Amino acid sequence: MLLQITYQDKATQTDIIEEDTLEKIFNTLTTLSIKVDSMSNEIEKLKTNEVKLKSIATNQLTQQCAELCRSEDIKIPELEGDVETLHKIHNVYQSTSVESELVEKISRKELQIDFTKHEHPVVLTVEAQAKHVGHLNGALSKNLFLKDKKHRFYVVSALAKTNVDLKVLSQRLGLGKGGLRMAPEEALGEVLQVPLGCVTPFALVNESARCVSLLLDQGFKSQGCCFFHPLSNDTTIALNARDLDKFLSSIGKQPAYVDLEANPPVGKDQPPDLASLVPSDAIAISGQPDKAAPSQVSDMNHAPVNNKSTGVSAKAVKPSTDVQKKKPSHGVSLSNTFADPEKFVENFIERTSSLVLAEASE
Repeated sequence: MLLQITYQDKATQTDIIEEDTLEKIFNTLTTLSIKVDSMSNEIEKLKTNEVKLKSIATNQLTQQCAELCRSEDIKIPELEGDVETLHKIHNVYQSTSVESELVEKISRKELQIDFTKHEHPVVLTVEAQAKHVGHLNGALSKNLFLKDKKHRFYVVSALAKTNVDLKVLSQRLGLGKGGLRMAPEEALGEVLQVPLGCVTPFALVNESARCVSLLLDQGFKSQGCCFFHPLSNDTTIALNARDLDKFLSSIGKQPAYVDLEANPPVGKDQPPDLASLVPSDAIAISGQPDKAAPSQVSDMNHAPVNNKSTGVSAKAVKPSTDVQKKKPSHGVSLSNTFADPEKFVENFIERTSSLVLAEASE
């Protein structure tokens, strides 16, 4: 009888030990889970800060390289022989020779164009340009390089404060609501021969842009002076609309001023009012195969949006009975777990920490 009581006491003690062990493991895992969640949040913050820092560093490096290359352009003399002009092409496509040629054309006596030239650091946006010439008596401009589904190109030059709705403009040109989109960056170099941030009416001076249609904001006519880049974004040319017209006429471009904020109805009895400004010729871009235009285009990356169903129905899949019967094995025996719970928790923490650190390093 005494022996039986002893065995019962031992069994009760074993149950108590196992319950205490399980409770310790549970509490430890709960604490570990909270710490892992906290570490995940910190990792996300670090990734976000990394992206921001990379963007800032890239912008600073771009500006520094542009200034360095510009100074080198001045130091290196022109090449002799068959090469007429030395064009240094770098990451922001600065070219002082091209800018000089344009300024020479604007300065021709027979044109009688009154303009001023303002040099400043490289700028890529209207806001950045405003920091250097915004205090002057003139109007800033924003310029869009667009294409339609038939690979015809357009330059839309507007006052910085003018709201340009591409869907409305596309309808007014007779292209439908989604007929216009931003031209690819490759077209800047091949068609306009200017880099990003240098699109202006002056870019149509190049022979490669002879088939590009130019739409000017009629608001330019009411301004005493307007600002445009002369093919490089470290200089600004200031002139009025009349003098701009003189230059455009000298290169064979008839100025077309449009109310870009107007939204006239377009229908069967009301034809598109700007249809006459659609270019007659398309321009082929190397590396850009002719493809049907997507029905929808993302504003961020011009990627087509697929709204069609993939044909896969959302049905619940019953798991296999073989899978249900099998228990996952993680290389840890339950008997060993109860025998040494502290070692089990230590191993679990070690494995989890390695996974978290691996995620952080990525």
